[in-house]
Amino acid sequence: MATRWVSFARVSMQRPGHLVAVAAAASETVPTNLAGLAREYAKVVRHRHEVDERRADEVLSYVRTLRLWKRYGKLGEATQLPPIERQDLWLADPELPSATGAVTDEVVDELPQLGASLGLVRPHNFTRNDRGKAIVALYRADLARLNAGKSEPNLFRLVTHRTDERQRRGAACLLAHALIEADGDFASAAWAAHLAHGKRDGFTRASFGEALPSACRRLADGLARSQLTADRLVIGRLDALARHIEEKTPSTERTWGGGRPRDQVATLRLEPYVDFGLITRTSRTDYRYSLTGQQERFFHTLAETPDIAAFLSTQLVRAYLLAVGITPRAIDADEIWQRVEDAYSQLRSGLGYASAAEVVLLAIAILLDEGGESYFELADGLDVLRARQRERPAEIRYGVSRTGEPTYIRIGKATRS
Repeated sequence: MATRWVSFARVSMQRPGHLVAVAAAASETVPTNLAGLAREYAKVVRHRHEVDERRADEVLSYVRTLRLWKRYGKLGEATQLPPIERQDLWLADPELPSATGAVTDEVVDELPQLGASLGLVRPHNFTRNDRGKAIVALYRADLARLNAGKSEPNLFRLVTHRTDERQRRGAACLLAHALIEADGDFASAAWAAHLAHGKRDGFTRASFGEALPSACRRLADGLARSQLTADRLVIGRLDALARHIEEKTPSTERTWGGGRPRDQVATLRLEPYVDFGLITRTSRTDYRYSLTGQQERFFHTLAETPDIAAFLSTQLVRAYLLAVGITPRAIDADEIWQRVEDAYSQLRSGLGYASAAEVVLLAIAILLDEGGESYFELADGLDVLRARQRERPAEIRYGVSRTGEPTYIRIGKATRS
């Protein structure tokens, strides 16, 4: 199994809502290259709108606070705003935990790269795959409004502290699954190194980043006995990254900026989790954080797990709900199957096939987005799929991986030619 590590982390990879736009911008059938997908994705997040007068003050305050002179000019005492990019209208929302994370021309291709690493688009031709289709299915009505030229809904708004606002816990959990699947070994080591210092309250991106060389060496030590060429290469890259962070880290702490290797590497292990509701950001404009006891338990579980794949399959959803303050209640097999069938109908291809894991993950996400305490895990959904296939082998078929897990499934009676 390859090491789960996104090795090209950048400070632009802050708001996971960008990944929704990446999935939406990708075609299911027409191949493109990275530049082509970046161009289509930018049309979603950088489309400009006139500012509603009811939001003029908060948007103007945001533009001035973030000093976005390059995009909008020096406004001085002006009260009339020029047309503003969607991403900035979204980040100006004071209910959002963070005001940072807009992309510019220089980094517009980095989120599509991350989308490919997280399995939302195919890395060889950047077409949308079943995981990307699952994200788009969750946002279908929202994306239709954006495609119609609206500035809302806000794709960056996943989990907020407002009880009167819709929570996108399902979308957050699905994106968290994708991120941990791609980066879980490194994230686990990074959080183990951070938590070893007992820093729950008042830490910064800079202080989190200071423990990253230790995380690199911790992960490298875990691979030390491997004779695989790929693992030996990873060990070398981890050692080089640790030394690079140490050499480029200033002697005085600075919490702003982000060009230094320490901040580049730390951002991906912090900022997306803020939007998931797993980390509390104590300032919308500074990279300062705290953890509740529930949030800290989530990261202790991640840091201590010996098997990221098992964590994702059997623990993630319950651990996530507990971390955001919900006491989870498992649903029964009959309801799981009903929800799996409904999710399958949204992902099936023209030939009737769909990825078994993505079908189950979409079913889980739809359930969580409905609110409430109900949940089930990926392993539960796959177990129910196997049981139903044994009962109805003519109607339910699936392929099996080398580890015995269902791969692609097809539900429905076969037709005779």
